Amino acid sequence: MTIPQEPVADRQVSRRIARFRRAEDGATAIEFAIVAMPFFFLLGVIMEIGIMLFTEYSIQNAVEQAGRMLRVAGPGTMTGDEFREMICDQGALVRDCETRLGLALESAGNFQGLDVPEISSIDPGSVLSFSPGAPGDAVVIVATHDWEFIFPFMRPLANVEGIDARRLHGIAAFRTELIE
Repeated sequence: MTIPQEPVADRQVSRRIARFRRAEDGATAIEFAIVAMPFFFLLGVIMEIGIMLFTEYSIQNAVEQAGRMLRVAGPGTMTGDEFREMICDQGALVRDCETRLGLALESAGNFQGLDVPEISSIDPGSVLSFSPGAPGDAVVIVATHDWEFIFPFMRPLANVEGIDARRLHGIAAFRTELIE
């Protein structure tokens, strides 16, 4: 009895398939291709969140610095647009500050009487209110900036209806100096 022989071509194909299964050449490149896209996407999201938070800190710091100038210089020394420009000059990473920074400044005789505006009511690029009051008044400043996301899938962080943006803000409250 003779054992049937495989055709030579079938043996060569079988050997090539077996060699392909054992070969590990290029496995690292394929694994990198599978992992690279999510890795770089996650890296980009982390960077955008970091820049966004730094921008919010920049706005907060700029509001405090501008508020300090108003506190010392006294009410009536500047207009709302000049005050917003001062905040924009202080803000390091605020993109399109003149068109995207919204501002509200309210004053009252004491802190209990302050009517703090809601962040959602301040439109980008506008001065909602600017009433610095008189010397010795309590003052609250609210500045907002709409951060439009660069990376997709960050929409759950949005807090502005109608657009995919997060409203960053800076708030300062103080009493103006009594100038005698």
